[in-house]
Amino acid sequence: MRIRIIAWLAIALLWAAGAQAQTNNADQFGNPRAADAALVASGCVVSALTPGIATSLRIGTDGGLCVDVTVSASVTGFTSNGTFATLTATGSSSASTSLSGLGTSVAFQNNGGAVVSCIMATGTATATTNKILVQPGGQVVRGVGTWDHAACIDQAGSTSNLVVLAGGSGLGNDYGGGSGSGGETNYALETGGNLAALAGAITSLTPGTNSTSALTIGCYTGGSSPIFSQTVAIGCDNVAAVFTDIYGWADTALGAPSNYGTSPGAVEVPGVNAFVTNSPTVKLNTTPSLANGNGVVPTQGGLVLSASNGLFDNLLQSNAVLSATNGIYTNLLQGNVVLSSGNPIFASITNTPAVTCSACATSANQTNASQKTQIVDGSGNVIASTSNALNTDVTNTVTTTPASGTSASPLSPTLTTTQSTLTRPANTTAYAGTASTPQLVASSTTAGSVTVPSFAIATSGGYASIPRITLNTSATSGWGAVVLVVTLYTSAGTYTNGDGGTYALATGSANLRAKYTCTLVQEGDGANCAGVPQTGNAPVIHPASGTSVYWDVQIQSSATPISGQTFVLTPEIWN
Repeated sequence: MRIRIIAWLAIALLWAAGAQAQTNNADQFGNPRAADAALVASGCVVSALTPGIATSLRIGTDGGLCVDVTVSASVTGFTSNGTFATLTATGSSSASTSLSGLGTSVAFQNNGGAVVSCIMATGTATATTNKILVQPGGQVVRGVGTWDHAACIDQAGSTSNLVVLAGGSGLGNDYGGGSGSGGETNYALETGGNLAALAGAITSLTPGTNSTSALTIGCYTGGSSPIFSQTVAIGCDNVAAVFTDIYGWADTALGAPSNYGTSPGAVEVPGVNAFVTNSPTVKLNTTPSLANGNGVVPTQGGLVLSASNGLFDNLLQSNAVLSATNGIYTNLLQGNVVLSSGNPIFASITNTPAVTCSACATSANQTNASQKTQIVDGSGNVIASTSNALNTDVTNTVTTTPASGTSASPLSPTLTTTQSTLTRPANTTAYAGTASTPQLVASSTTAGSVTVPSFAIATSGGYASIPRITLNTSATSGWGAVVLVVTLYTSAGTYTNGDGGTYALATGSANLRAKYTCTLVQEGDGANCAGVPQTGNAPVIHPASGTSVYWDVQIQSSATPISGQTFVLTPEIWN
């Protein structure tokens, strides 16, 4: 029993000690006791915690827990990085525009005239209304985050609005449409005046009294003197409505107004674009006269035009009034002589005039040998020399004897043949010509060193017909079916490229006379072909002087030449 009583006493003592300790932490008003004053810190200076050693937590005077933490942060405004994109917002969503590469922030800049609604999305962006609203002329900046596309739409209509997406970083500095002061200097409206004076003048007007107040409003660039000023009258009428007298329009001073129907005179007035909705009554002058219109009455001979003073009464001819004795044609001249019976204007020939011709041939002259010694043409030129030879059809057969080694036609043209040789360079560079891009076969690979081969016709400065040519080359293999084109010129030209280059004349194209196409047949000791004209049957060659006819070769196929390969041309010439 005694042990139980001691145990209960021990428990009671422990409870009392705990209660006393709790009560001693604060007074009856809840304030910390002096022993615990260190728990409240005015400056929140906190000592470092040491493991295993009890340390009191401090509370600031504002009730916040003191924590030994250092916070560092910097905040900057939006900075453009120089990357941009554009889209067009209309009544439907713009195209989904990529934000890739624009930066961590993007500024939506509305260059249009209506409010647009924009949206950012991952993947394809489709704009709807009431999202990111950007005012006309305004800017809204948003962080890109995980978005990679954007689109915009006209908020309330179908206006086409250009929206610029400016890339950058930093917090947005949004602004709406309109304009702001921007730190501008406000100058006085007039010398000694300001906005307060203007407001004071307007508010001092008394409604219902038709009172006015004159104000001078000016434009300033600095200083006290305006570069332009205008005086206006602002007043109130009998119904308390504010009105303004207009003294100028578009920097032009206006004249004084006038009553309805009265001209204001030669003064400046505002232009009016009027639309007449009623049907005006137009009246004609019931007694028109020549004076109606400009007020000037025309006269003739000092008298007003009338039935007795017609417009043509006083026309003069030879300084005399036209009359029955001074008809309008009386003084017409022909050969500077007045027309008369002796000088008619067009005398009619009614008889057969006798024609006398002393130089005409007579029957006697036709048998007179002296009259038939020469034959002349219609111009009197003697038909005798080659310069005025008689053009006569020969109907009989003319017998001629050809010269030795030549052949002759019934009209004695002479057939000759000759040979001309072209030797190409000592290389084996392959040709790769085509019909559209032929290559030149020439004596040198250097254009300026090419020697153009030639042959001669029989007569210097004469004519020759060449209906056919033959061409032989010394290559013993690989030239079968190769297409060549031989061109004839009346003088040697120059070339843009040498052997193996694209065929192109530098000079001399005006002297081209004929082209012949032939396809080589490969033989054991060479290749040969016969060529005919590309146009016509027998081209005529006529050198301006001399007997030389020049020729070149184009290759329109692929072939590998032999070193120093030769091409021998044999033309069939009818001189």
